[in-house]
Amino acid sequence: MLNELYALSKILDEFKVESINWHREYNTLPNTPCYRIWISESGSITGISKLESSHAKNLRKYGNKQATFPAFNIRPLYRLTDRGQCRTDNWLKNMKKIDKSLRDKTQEFMTAIEGTNCIEDTVVIPLVKATQTLTQYGFRNALDEYLTVAIQNGENDLKRILEFEGNNNDDPKDDMGHNISVIFDLAEWQNYGCPCCS
Repeated sequence: MLNELYALSKILDEFKVESINWHREYNTLPNTPCYRIWISESGSITGISKLESSHAKNLRKYGNKQATFPAFNIRPLYRLTDRGQCRTDNWLKNMKKIDKSLRDKTQEFMTAIEGTNCIEDTVVIPLVKATQTLTQYGFRNALDEYLTVAIQNGENDLKRILEFEGNNNDDPKDDMGHNISVIFDLAEWQNYGCPCCS
């Protein structure tokens, strides 16, 4: 394997093909359904749309297994049991990790990019600031409100983010539904050229 990689390296050098060297904390998104959450500069959710898997697989997130940004995993907000008669909050265990992504990782990300001229005029910094504003006013509540209205208006694809059918026989701590990948983007991206997740 190493011989093949060495030969490939020589060919790339010979033809002056430059490869991208990603920072060790820029990772691809998991192979799960991915939803883009549009947030405004004032810190509100203005839209949620499912990304095509071919698009999502080319996106990256900053972080590690503890927390990431602008993409991270969530679980459905509510767990339904007894055939939908009982609806319980499903984010109690999930919230700590999400909060770490939204608070700690955005601050770490800003520190990492300080003084980097190549992103000064891009959507990245306004997106981080919008995320911090959204976090301050409650991401979970904003997501709940947006999803409730969207589903009432017929956006049924978003229902899997709001709730899932739990197993009556399982402990809620062990029955939280599947991970859903979400990625933040700025609603006012036109002011900065292109969306963050283009």
